[in-house]
Amino acid sequence: MPLDARQKGTWRGIEQDYFLPASSANCNLWLAIRDELLSFFETYDIAWHEEDTKDYGTRTSRGPSPNLLDSQVCALNFWWGLARSPAALAATLRTIVPELVGVEPPGPSGALAEPEWIGRSGTNYLGEKGRHRRRGKFATSADLLFVYRDRSGQRHGILLESKYTEDYRDAAFQPRSPFGTSRIQIYEPAFASPWSPFRREGALTVPDLLIEPFDQHLRQQLLAAAAEQDGELGLSTVTCVHVCPRANRAFHEVITAPALQSAGATVAEVWGSLLTQPSRYRSAAYEDVFAAAEAIRDPALAAWYAYQRDRYRWGARAAT
Repeated sequence: MPLDARQKGTWRGIEQDYFLPASSANCNLWLAIRDELLSFFETYDIAWHEEDTKDYGTRTSRGPSPNLLDSQVCALNFWWGLARSPAALAATLRTIVPELVGVEPPGPSGALAEPEWIGRSGTNYLGEKGRHRRRGKFATSADLLFVYRDRSGQRHGILLESKYTEDYRDAAFQPRSPFGTSRIQIYEPAFASPWSPFRREGALTVPDLLIEPFDQHLRQQLLAAAAEQDGELGLSTVTCVHVCPRANRAFHEVITAPALQSAGATVAEVWGSLLTQPSRYRSAAYEDVFAAAEAIRDPALAAWYAYQRDRYRWGARAAT
């Protein structure tokens, strides 16, 4: 169904300026990658954000959230679109991971990016209790998995998490899952394991971290460490990379966990201070990674550059 720009979507029956109509949700994806992504998510049974909710209205098929501020959509429009040029993708990621020489497909799908990665099929590194675990649902996942080789030829993984407008100032302590299971009991074994990425000195505990955004940081860092310990996909290291607009100060500068408020001025500073190997976590701003991608001036990405500038205004934000 064609999108009527005059139409607005609704949330629980109330019209919203930044929602598409539920019937036009697929238009939230950049046209050049839309069909490919819809097919990929269907083939590998990957969950879309809020795919089950009826609050947006009736949907006829699975697909992206109609919320124009959705961070999964933002990540896919940026990184899946950028991956249309492997050289530009590599050059952009190299600004975050300087040791990167070239990118390559993580797994048998052949795609340069694997969305909502939770580990190899059948693995459950963190012992999570979710029913019907799948990529993006009932399991810890990162928005995208990338794989690169360094100068020595070793293979490494990047678990990339993308944020857009997330604001956790009102986040609450979450000791239990939606199913009533103890999240402390689930994550404590990995947190205390010999391969745990967390420093032993101090009195840091799992309960200290069960509040967003540190809850998600905890789970993804443990997932990365477990995959590295297992040598998944032949990876020598697995690094968590968080990319968020610099302009989103509510995300960067609000330390929601009381036990961490003296550990640093930003989420990235705090998190790096907790790790035995701080280089296994890196933070970047979308304004900067877009500038790096744009500097490549790849003609094959001309339409992508224009889309990112027009929709997300990264270039305009970097200039201000």
